[in-house]
Amino acid sequence: RVSGVRVVRVTRVHNRALRERFERAAAARAESKKAEQRAAKVRRIERRARATARLSRSASDRSSRSSSEDSSSSSSSSESDAGSDEEEDEEEDEEEDEE
Repeated sequence: RVSGVRVVRVTRVHNRALRERFERAAAARAESKKAEQRAAKVRRIERRARATARLSRSASDRSSRSSSEDSSSSSSSSESDAGSDEEEDEEEDEEEDEE
């Protein structure tokens, strides 16, 4: 047995249709779990990137107050990040509904 994998039956299922149904269900569970992990990884990476961008932005603001063009462009990018978060949350909700 592999840890983390649900075992439906230990004995062999002789009915082919039934066995295929069990196999498809197991494959679907594994696929949805992988998709969920990928989505979590993407969210983590984006969150880390935003935090890094925020830190570097605040550092650059301290060093040069005169460059107002940079701060205006960076604020527009942070607004687009906020929009993408909402979309990800919706996708996450859909994945949870499937299970």
